[in-house]
Order: sequence, then C-alpha cells, then structure tokens
Amino acid sequence: MKKIILFADPGIDDSIAIIYALLNPKIKVIAIVSSFGNVTKEQATDNIAYLLKLAGKTNIPIIGGANIPSSGEIPQYYPEIHGEEGLGPIRPPEDVTGELTNFSELYNIIKANKDITIVDVGRNTSLAALYLLGKEIADEIREFYIMGGAFLVPGNVTPSAEANFHGDPVATQVVVSNLNNINIIPLNVTNRAIIKMEHINLIQLMT
Repeated sequence: MKKIILFADPGIDDSIAIIYALLNPKIKVIAIVSSFGNVTKEQATDNIAYLLKLAGKTNIPIIGGANIPSSGEIPQYYPEIHGEEGLGPIRPPEDVTGELTNFSELYNIIKANKDITIVDVGRNTSLAALYLLGKEIADEIREFYIMGGAFLVPGNVTPSAEANFHGDPVATQVVVSNLNNINIIPLNVTNRAIIKMEHINLIQLMT
C-alpha cells in the first residue's frame, strides 16, 4: 500500500483526486497539505475537511500550506471554473471547517513514515517550501507526482501556460530543479482523464 501525502487546493479537479485517493484500497493518505490555488487557502481547507468527513476519514491531518505565491503577488482564483467555493454548485455545510496542523508537523510525519510518495495537484508553493526549509527531509521522499505543465499542447490559462505552473513559476522552478524522482503529469495527459458514470456509481457504492 502506497503512503501518500497530498498537496492540494480543491477545486473540482483536486476534489476528485482527493476522493479517488481516499477510496483507493491501494493508497493510504497520511496527510493533506492545504494551499491557495483554485480557491483561497481557507476555502481549500474547509473543502478538504468536508471531503474527509464524507469519506469518514477525519483522522487525516490537514497541514497548513502557502497563502500566496513565492513572488508575493495576489493570487488569481477561478470561480468561473470551480465555483465561488471551489466545488462547483456544491456548498459545503457552514459547520464543517478545517482545523489546520502547523506546516512544521509535515517533517515529523515524513520522519515517522518510510517510502512516502508526495502527490502535488496544486500550485507548487508549499512543495517548494518543504524543500527550502528542510532539504534533508525532502530528500527522504521516495517519489513525487506533480500535476502541471503543458507539453506540446495549448495551456489553459494562457496560450502556452497551465494553471498550476503559471500560478507560481518560481516555486515550480525550485521543485523541478532540486527534487529527485519527479513524475510530471501535464495537460496532454490530464485533459484525457474523464470521469464516467460507472466511476460515479462505484464511488456511491463505496461511500
């Protein structure tokens, strides 16, 4: 069973990734890092808490990640794509709010677990911070999977740029230049990832 730490900013697409990871019997999610991206960090945290409650896995810690990109610029959000609260037409109950664990706890989680895989489906700001604040710990990660980039296909926020890499290119440069065993999943792959009704029915059976 793969032990996974998810970095996410849900967002419809990240919510689907979280649901898949939580329900996959071959995956054990040991922490989720919440950051700005498709929505604010605060909204992302509440969305993660809502998904964990639906899955009956509220014991998984939510780690507080980045609020803004490395440049210090004001983040650009996409309510026209993900909805005002990041889950399309779904509005999480107001009484469901996420309780954040300090980012430093992430290092303790990594030290306590061997053969961890990190999956980053959001902006790379928090992942870059993991490396910059603790290179020795980051080097212990078995492998990284990063959703981002547009290779030989048009971008989705500019003619050539994909949202995650475009949202903090400085952090992405840190990540791809310094971390080992990186697997990048770009738009030419994710654009073909379609959720079919049979997948939805399976999720309903498992929840």
